[in-house]
Amino acid sequence: MNGLKRIFRNERGGLRAGWKPVIGVAAGFGTLFAVRFLLGFAFGKLFEAWGVTNNNLVYAPVYAQCIVRWHTDFTHLAAYIAAMLIGLKLAGRWTKPVENRPGMIAFGALAGTVCAALLTAASLALDSMRLEWPIGEPSISLGLMTGMIVLIAGCLCNEVLGKRLVFDPLRQRFGRWPAYLAVAIISAFADTTPLGMLNSALIGFVGCLMYERGGLPASAAMQASWMFWTNHLFAWPDSGFANVYRMYEVSEGWLTGGSAGAEAGIGCTILWMIIAACLLLKEQNANA
Repeated sequence: MNGLKRIFRNERGGLRAGWKPVIGVAAGFGTLFAVRFLLGFAFGKLFEAWGVTNNNLVYAPVYAQCIVRWHTDFTHLAAYIAAMLIGLKLAGRWTKPVENRPGMIAFGALAGTVCAALLTAASLALDSMRLEWPIGEPSISLGLMTGMIVLIAGCLCNEVLGKRLVFDPLRQRFGRWPAYLAVAIISAFADTTPLGMLNSALIGFVGCLMYERGGLPASAAMQASWMFWTNHLFAWPDSGFANVYRMYEVSEGWLTGGSAGAEAGIGCTILWMIIAACLLLKEQNANA
């Protein structure tokens, strides 16, 4: 029994640093999936009691139509908030957060926006991607607004789980570069294509740089702005969200990502490497 305790506890009786990311992420994602499952089950029973289906929804009362339409967004939002609160509670016991610098929030949002805007412009200019017709009729809906709220909550949740529960404990115990590597490896699993996994790891690495420079709001702003552009404003074909414009692949998917998504192209690699170089140079100048 004492041997088992030593696996989890250090000499001072505290939890070993290596277990903190494992337990923290398990608790965060466990909460995320549990809330989704419970709310999904509850809404399913509610719709069953009402006798509402997609075929007869148009004949249901307005309140029922609204609940059916937005119950998925509400479920995701509630799950993200719950997981984020659990993550912050655990992280507050284990480590101190990086100082939040409000001025860096705009820089983070600008970094994500510039990367996405340049990639979109290049994709359209090179005729690698095209906008679905009609171009002159952008799709603006309430679903787009609620989707943006869910997107921001999701990015904040990911940053709490990735930075406060993984990066901070590992950096405190093993140093910054092993912590960077761990976050990059975890981030790689956000995609399935080889180049997409590499770019997701790169974005995770840049997120750590932004987090160290500006705190959670800055890194979340960078992630949210990138996701907004590539999933809502000019949506790549793999996006399942409400969008203003949607694009489809014509050619050179290796360059722009094509049907596999914005992260699956070499253009994404180049742009995020430039952002990483800018942040590293900014850090070097600050330390000089």
